[in-house]
Amino acid sequence: MQNRTGLNWDDYRIFLAVADNGSLSGAARQLMVTHSTVFRRINAMEDRLETPLFDRLPSGYQLTLAGEEVLEHARRMETESETIMEKLSTGDLTLSGTIRVATMEGLAMVLLPPFIRRFRDLHPEIRVDMVISSQVFNLSRKEADVAIRMGKATPPEHLTGRRIGTVSWAVYGAPAYFEQYGQPENVEQLKGHKFVSADSHEAHRGYAKWTRAVVDENDIVYTSNVVMAQRSAAREGIGLAVLPRYLGESERRLQRAFDVGPELDLDLWVLTHPDLHNKRVDTLVQFIDESVQQIQPMLNYAATDK
Repeated sequence: MQNRTGLNWDDYRIFLAVADNGSLSGAARQLMVTHSTVFRRINAMEDRLETPLFDRLPSGYQLTLAGEEVLEHARRMETESETIMEKLSTGDLTLSGTIRVATMEGLAMVLLPPFIRRFRDLHPEIRVDMVISSQVFNLSRKEADVAIRMGKATPPEHLTGRRIGTVSWAVYGAPAYFEQYGQPENVEQLKGHKFVSADSHEAHRGYAKWTRAVVDENDIVYTSNVVMAQRSAAREGIGLAVLPRYLGESERRLQRAFDVGPELDLDLWVLTHPDLHNKRVDTLVQFIDESVQQIQPMLNYAATDK
């Protein structure tokens, strides 16, 4: 909801977080967004209001007189928002409608379906439209309400991002393959082993570069532009494959040979656009976050020992 200044509740929410924490970094941690997002939104808010809201001091961000006036208004909005949310959560109203989720093939086919099933058990009036693409959907154009992505790069500043986990990679093979060729325990033992990997269109991917750096090109006997196809080929014993742990650990007909180091780790993000926030979307985002926290050992080798 916007007022005549062009500001919406999300702007005031960020303003309150900075006022409460006295710093951009503290606000970013509280809201689980990037430091640069908070910096940009506060500056934009001051530009719209045509007045500074904070004094930038060595000790942190301190409210100006104008900031104090805005704070009173923002507190009232916060109280009203909490009252509405409480009424919705304690009343008889049910969540309903459609949520459009954009994500990658492996996430859509393996990781997310159990989460979506449990989510719909709780909210049966919600329909989930899952859009599979390796491209980044434009959330601001409402191509999707939520995007769930893996990557090393920080998401665009205009999106609200929540990093919900880290995905590690490992070398996997079929039991029959290991019986015939032996099971390597480290990179040094990969010499002579057959591999399935990405084709030339996907050769820029981190796992594909790692494979070609440690394996002779002649030992790559099967390629595909789709990781799920590489997983299937490895399952059939065609060769070993470097897979994200959630794909390898969820396939009973694959065994993990050894974990690849953190150089291949990818952050798992759930992204939304500030203007598309509603209780339906926020509830799904929170549910996915909580669900991922429960399966960290399946995602990240570092969590296995904790």
